[in-house]
Amino acid sequence: MNAKLLHEEDGQKTFAVVFDKGDEFIAGLTDFAKKQGLDSSHFTALGAFSEVTLEYFDRARMGNVPQLP
Repeated sequence: MNAKLLHEEDGQKTFAVVFDKGDEFIAGLTDFAKKQGLDSSHFTALGAFSEVTLEYFDRARMGNVPQLP
């Protein structure tokens, strides 16, 4: 994984984070966020996954719902 700070203004930061083939996405992104001290964030992803399980947060259930329908 490689990361670069692209822009910083008014306390907001924009990073480019590039994962290599075979990298664990969630573990890598979580580690990156911890190292950068990111408490609240959003991300936009472009690229591909060879294997992926998507989930979403359901407020009514107050938990993640595995595998998007």
